Amino acid sequence: MKFLKENWIKIVILFCLASVAISIIYYYMVFLPTEKHEKQITDRIAEQEREDSLKQKELFSKREGCQKYKKQIENEIEENNDKYSTTVLNGIFFSPVKNTCIYVSVEWQDNGVSLESPEHMIEGMTYRVTDVLSGEVIKAVFIDIKKPHQDNRSQKEMDFYNYVESLTGICYRFCQ
Repeated sequence: MKFLKENWIKIVILFCLASVAISIIYYYMVFLPTEKHEKQITDRIAEQEREDSLKQKELFSKREGCQKYKKQIENEIEENNDKYSTTVLNGIFFSPVKNTCIYVSVEWQDNGVSLESPEHMIEGMTYRVTDVLSGEVIKAVFIDIKKPHQDNRSQKEMDFYNYVESLTGICYRFCQ
Protein backbone atom coordinates (compact mmCIF):
# COMPACT_ATOMS: atom_id res chain seq x y z
CA MET A 1 0.00 0.00 0.00
CA LYS A 2 2.91 2.30 0.79
CA PHE A 3 4.19 1.78 -2.79
CA LEU A 4 0.84 3.01 -4.25
CA LYS A 5 0.78 6.07 -2.03
CA GLU A 6 4.32 7.09 -2.98
CA ASN A 7 4.05 6.34 -6.73
CA TRP A 8 0.40 7.08 -7.55
CA ILE A 9 1.34 10.04 -9.78
CA LYS A 10 3.74 7.86 -11.74
CA ILE A 11 1.08 5.13 -12.09
CA VAL A 12 -1.52 7.65 -13.37
CA ILE A 13 1.00 9.14 -15.81
CA LEU A 14 1.94 5.62 -17.01
CA PHE A 15 -1.75 4.73 -17.43
CA CYS A 16 -2.38 7.95 -19.42
CA LEU A 17 0.64 7.30 -21.64
CA ALA A 18 -0.55 3.72 -22.27
CA SER A 19 -4.05 5.02 -23.17
CA VAL A 20 -2.60 7.58 -25.58
CA ALA A 21 -0.36 4.92 -27.14
CA ILE A 22 -3.29 2.52 -27.59
CA SER A 23 -5.39 5.33 -29.12
CA ILE A 24 -2.63 6.21 -31.59
CA ILE A 25 -2.17 2.55 -32.53
CA TYR A 26 -5.95 2.12 -33.00
CA TYR A 27 -6.12 5.25 -35.17
CA TYR A 28 -3.31 4.15 -37.52
CA MET A 29 -4.00 0.41 -37.51
CA VAL A 30 -7.82 0.28 -37.53
CA PHE A 31 -9.53 3.61 -38.20
CA LEU A 32 -7.49 4.98 -41.13
CA PRO A 33 -7.45 1.72 -43.13
CA THR A 34 -11.21 1.34 -42.61
CA GLU A 35 -11.82 4.92 -43.71
CA LYS A 36 -9.66 4.42 -46.83
CA HIS A 37 -11.42 1.15 -47.60
CA GLU A 38 -14.84 2.79 -47.24
CA LYS A 39 -13.73 5.60 -49.55
CA GLN A 40 -12.51 3.06 -52.12
CA ILE A 41 -15.86 1.26 -51.96
CA THR A 42 -17.76 4.54 -52.28
CA ASP A 43 -15.60 5.55 -55.26
CA ARG A 44 -16.16 2.16 -56.93
CA ILE A 45 -19.93 2.42 -56.43
CA ALA A 46 -19.98 5.94 -57.87
CA GLU A 47 -17.91 4.82 -60.88
CA GLN A 48 -20.22 1.82 -61.44
CA GLU A 49 -23.26 4.11 -61.30
CA ARG A 50 -21.66 6.42 -63.89
CA GLU A 51 -20.89 3.46 -66.16
CA ASP A 52 -24.43 2.07 -65.74
CA SER A 53 -25.88 5.47 -66.56
CA LEU A 54 -23.79 5.67 -69.74
CA LYS A 55 -24.79 2.12 -70.70
CA GLN A 56 -28.47 2.96 -70.14
CA LYS A 57 -28.16 6.09 -72.31
CA GLU A 58 -26.38 4.10 -75.02
CA LEU A 59 -29.01 1.33 -74.86
CA PHE A 60 -31.82 3.88 -75.06
CA SER A 61 -30.14 5.51 -78.06
CA LYS A 62 -29.81 2.16 -79.82
CA ARG A 63 -33.45 1.30 -79.08
CA GLU A 64 -34.52 4.63 -80.51
CA GLY A 65 -32.30 4.02 -83.55
CA CYS A 66 -34.08 0.76 -84.28
CA GLN A 67 -37.41 2.56 -84.58
CA LYS A 68 -36.26 4.29 -87.79
CA TYR A 69 -36.69 0.93 -89.59
CA LYS A 70 -40.35 0.55 -88.63
CA LYS A 71 -41.91 2.04 -91.76
CA GLN A 72 -39.55 0.11 -94.06
CA ILE A 73 -40.40 -3.19 -92.34
CA GLU A 74 -44.14 -2.46 -92.39
CA ASN A 75 -43.91 -1.77 -96.14
CA GLU A 76 -41.99 -5.02 -96.77
CA ILE A 77 -44.51 -7.00 -94.74
CA GLU A 78 -47.44 -5.38 -96.56
CA GLU A 79 -45.89 -6.21 -99.95
CA ASN A 80 -45.49 -9.88 -98.96
CA ASN A 81 -49.03 -10.32 -97.64
CA ASP A 82 -51.30 -12.27 -99.97
CA LYS A 83 -54.63 -14.08 -99.86
CA TYR A 84 -53.02 -17.09 -98.14
CA SER A 85 -51.12 -15.33 -95.39
CA THR A 86 -51.16 -12.11 -93.44
CA THR A 87 -48.20 -10.92 -91.39
CA VAL A 88 -48.39 -8.28 -88.67
CA LEU A 89 -45.46 -6.45 -87.10
CA ASN A 90 -45.59 -6.83 -83.31
CA GLY A 91 -42.58 -4.70 -82.41
CA ILE A 92 -39.05 -3.54 -83.17
CA PHE A 93 -36.39 -3.80 -80.50
CA PHE A 94 -32.67 -3.48 -79.94
CA SER A 95 -31.13 -6.74 -78.77
CA PRO A 96 -28.06 -6.27 -76.56
CA VAL A 97 -27.50 -10.04 -76.83
CA LYS A 98 -27.29 -9.99 -80.64
CA ASN A 99 -26.12 -6.34 -80.77
CA THR A 100 -28.60 -5.61 -83.55
CA CYS A 101 -32.14 -4.46 -84.19
CA ILE A 102 -34.73 -7.24 -84.32
CA TYR A 103 -38.43 -7.32 -85.04
CA VAL A 104 -41.18 -9.65 -83.94
CA SER A 105 -43.94 -10.61 -86.33
CA VAL A 106 -46.89 -12.98 -86.45
CA GLU A 107 -48.07 -14.55 -89.70
CA TRP A 108 -51.51 -16.12 -90.05
CA GLN A 109 -51.82 -18.73 -92.78
CA ASP A 110 -55.27 -19.54 -94.09
CA ASN A 111 -56.72 -21.88 -96.66
CA GLY A 112 -57.09 -19.18 -99.30
CA VAL A 113 -60.88 -19.19 -99.32
CA SER A 114 -62.54 -15.79 -99.32
CA LEU A 115 -63.02 -14.19 -95.91
CA GLU A 116 -66.77 -14.00 -96.51
CA SER A 117 -67.01 -17.73 -97.24
CA PRO A 118 -68.02 -20.12 -94.45
CA GLU A 119 -65.20 -22.40 -95.60
CA HIS A 120 -62.58 -19.76 -94.74
CA MET A 121 -60.29 -21.05 -92.03
CA ILE A 122 -57.04 -20.03 -90.41
CA GLU A 123 -54.76 -23.04 -90.50
CA GLY A 124 -51.70 -21.87 -88.62
CA MET A 125 -49.65 -19.08 -87.10
CA THR A 126 -45.93 -18.47 -87.31
CA TYR A 127 -44.20 -16.29 -84.74
CA ARG A 128 -40.87 -14.90 -85.95
CA VAL A 129 -37.92 -12.96 -84.61
CA THR A 130 -35.98 -11.42 -87.49
CA ASP A 131 -32.73 -9.46 -87.66
CA VAL A 132 -33.65 -6.09 -89.18
CA LEU A 133 -30.34 -5.46 -90.91
CA SER A 134 -29.60 -8.91 -92.38
CA GLY A 135 -33.17 -10.18 -92.77
CA GLU A 136 -32.13 -13.43 -91.09
CA VAL A 137 -34.91 -15.20 -89.19
CA ILE A 138 -33.44 -15.80 -85.75
CA LYS A 139 -36.31 -17.91 -84.45
CA ALA A 140 -39.61 -19.11 -85.90
CA VAL A 141 -42.36 -21.04 -84.13
CA PHE A 142 -45.27 -22.56 -86.04
CA ILE A 143 -48.56 -23.26 -84.26
CA ASP A 144 -51.11 -25.50 -85.93
CA ILE A 145 -54.48 -23.84 -85.21
CA LYS A 146 -56.42 -26.91 -86.31
CA LYS A 147 -54.87 -28.91 -83.46
CA PRO A 148 -54.44 -26.39 -80.61
CA HIS A 149 -54.33 -28.97 -77.81
CA GLN A 150 -51.96 -31.32 -79.61
CA ASP A 151 -49.71 -28.45 -80.65
CA ASN A 152 -49.52 -26.99 -77.11
CA ARG A 153 -50.17 -23.48 -78.39
CA SER A 154 -50.04 -21.52 -75.16
CA GLN A 155 -46.73 -23.09 -74.06
CA LYS A 156 -45.12 -22.50 -77.46
CA GLU A 157 -46.34 -18.91 -77.44
CA MET A 158 -45.05 -18.34 -73.91
CA ASP A 159 -41.66 -19.89 -74.76
CA PHE A 160 -41.41 -17.68 -77.85
CA TYR A 161 -42.08 -14.46 -75.95
CA ASN A 162 -39.72 -15.51 -73.15
CA TYR A 163 -37.07 -15.94 -75.85
CA VAL A 164 -37.82 -12.43 -77.13
CA GLU A 165 -37.41 -11.14 -73.57
CA SER A 166 -34.06 -12.93 -73.25
CA LEU A 167 -32.86 -11.17 -76.42
CA THR A 168 -34.11 -7.70 -75.57
CA GLY A 169 -34.20 -7.52 -71.79
CA ILE A 170 -37.74 -6.17 -72.14
CA CYS A 171 -40.74 -8.04 -70.83
CA TYR A 172 -42.86 -8.30 -73.94
CA ARG A 173 -45.71 -10.63 -72.96
CA PHE A 174 -46.42 -13.15 -70.22
CA CYS A 175 -44.42 -11.13 -67.71
CA GLN A 176 -44.03 -12.58 -64.26
